[in-house]
Amino acid sequence: MTTSDPPESRDSDPVTIELKVANGKTMTVHRIRRGGTIDFLNDDDCDKLTIIATVPGDKPPPFIVPKEPKPVSRFEVDPNTKLPVKINRAYEKGDFFHYSAQIGTSTREDPIVIIDKN
Repeated sequence: MTTSDPPESRDSDPVTIELKVANGKTMTVHRIRRGGTIDFLNDDDCDKLTIIATVPGDKPPPFIVPKEPKPVSRFEVDPNTKLPVKINRAYEKGDFFHYSAQIGTSTREDPIVIIDKN
């Protein structure tokens, strides 16, 4: 008897995860177009997901969160919730920012976002 991959995995494209070293840390890279959207999904049943951006010198906060009147550098996502967040159009091709993502008191993750296309 042989086993095979489930049908949905046979025809799917491979996922590429880009990693780089920045500030002495290995970071996952998210490439996004100018003004693009990132969906933050908190898959935890109990604790909130906290996102905190670290922005370069003269740049404004990078996130445009629904129901917030101004761009922000920090926001939370409730448990079992997906929050679509736009990237501030002040970030142009070649710009970048780092953010930390942490659910509850777990160890945080520190990805980097690079604006790849206008």
